[in-house]
Amino acid sequence: MSATPACVSRDRSPLRCDGRDASSGLGAPLYVRHRPERTLLYALVQEYYPALKAHLAAQGKAFAGVCRAGVRGLPQVRPARGGFPTGALRDLSRLSYEVIVMLFRRVAQRLHDRLADGALLWCGRRVKIVDGSTVSMPDTAANQARFPQQSGQKAGLGFPIARLVAIFCWASGAILEVATCPFQGKENSELALFRGLLGTLSPKEVVLGDRFYASYFMLALLQHQDVDAIFRQHQARKVDFRRGRRLGRGEHVVVWHKPKRPAWMDQETYDQLPSTLTLREIRIGRLVLVTTLLDTALFTREAIGAL
Repeated sequence: MSATPACVSRDRSPLRCDGRDASSGLGAPLYVRHRPERTLLYALVQEYYPALKAHLAAQGKAFAGVCRAGVRGLPQVRPARGGFPTGALRDLSRLSYEVIVMLFRRVAQRLHDRLADGALLWCGRRVKIVDGSTVSMPDTAANQARFPQQSGQKAGLGFPIARLVAIFCWASGAILEVATCPFQGKENSELALFRGLLGTLSPKEVVLGDRFYASYFMLALLQHQDVDAIFRQHQARKVDFRRGRRLGRGEHVVVWHKPKRPAWMDQETYDQLPSTLTLREIRIGRLVLVTTLLDTALFTREAIGAL
């Protein structure tokens, strides 16, 4: 699952979501149309612009003039090749990792404060999205020391590479938390990074993630914190909707049994986790989802599919 809500299911059936329309025809390439009037930015402007315009008019000011004055007050930077301002890039390069993370959190909190309470919730729950990626960076000694290039590459022929995992706010799209580590090494995986961020989640929240996160221990650790999850089912796990407690076509409740203790988990934590997990599996188009949300009346198939 991606940070942007999917507009179209894997079987190409259109799904509604904020800001986009999707349509496709048999044998035709998929077309996704952007609808600005459905975006959060458009809604914010539509709500606050009339009041701002009236406020400025009462002071004898024009909105366009205020904008021009504001732009003139910005520092002048020379556009670099590719359109990026060199001055801004120099300033950004001086920021430490900790400062950037702090800025992420502040921006996310401001977006959170501007949203109405109803816009923040899905079925009465706050939803967060987890996803991981890798990034390369300039080949400097400092970058190579912190994020070494891949071991299969010869010296001077590769670039430093880092692995990162971020937690997004489903309602605003803002990055709430981020963790990084070298691409290779013991416990340098997306799952390990996400485990380090579990403490930032609050009870009754719902986490969305792709199939990489759909493991017994990840679901158990989330449930241990009273956090629910909706993940795409891992491709290695066989799903048979003829088994378990049937809820409908392509939907049932199943029981997973606890595997052996993995090397990264201590015995005390392993003993605290339940010996079984009761989970709900749902087929939506070509996707199979697994979730800890068992209340079919509150968390309907349609509501989960719309996420």
